[in-house]
Order: sequence, then structure tokens, then C-alpha cells
Amino acid sequence: MRVSFGMQLMGAAARIEREIPSINWPFLLLHGDADKLCDIRGSRMMHENAQSSDKKITVYEGGYHALHHDLPEVAESVLTEVTSWITERLPATKSPQPQGS
Repeated sequence: MRVSFGMQLMGAAARIEREIPSINWPFLLLHGDADKLCDIRGSRMMHENAQSSDKKITVYEGGYHALHHDLPEVAESVLTEVTSWITERLPATKSPQPQGS
């Protein structure tokens, strides 16, 4: 990694950390506790410090970085959770009323 890239990366991380308290939209965080690329403390910090009232964090025991490509049981659980989370937030739809002929 070049020094300039490292400096920009650190600056971006600091900016993200400063902005987290202003996050007020719904979000879902999924993190594997065996992830070697991203520190789980970042996910926990975001969950704790964001002001959103609709936020959720799920930590997958033994899960790695790419949870959707993890062991089959982890990947299935992740896809189920994401699908449920999105579905729960979709507006209810009404069945179209049949039109008279």
C-alpha cells in the first residue's frame, strides 16, 4: 500500500466515524465473528452510535468476511435474514379489485 493511499484511507475512516451519529435511516449490519478483514468493533460502534431507531446487528458465530459465500448454513441464514429484513419494511400492498364488466 502506498503512503498516500494509506493517508486517504485513514482520513476516510475518520470522516465515517464522525458521521455515524447523524445516521437516521434503517440499516442492518451482518458480521462474522471470525472475519479477518473487517474488525467487528466497527460494526458494533456503528450500531451503538447511529441515531437510527430502526437498526439491527447480527453477529454470526464462526462466520467470515463474505457471509453470503460462507458455509452453507451461514449463507442460508444470512440470505433469510436479509430477505426478512427487507420484506418487513416494504409497504403493504392491496390486491387489485376486480373491475365490473
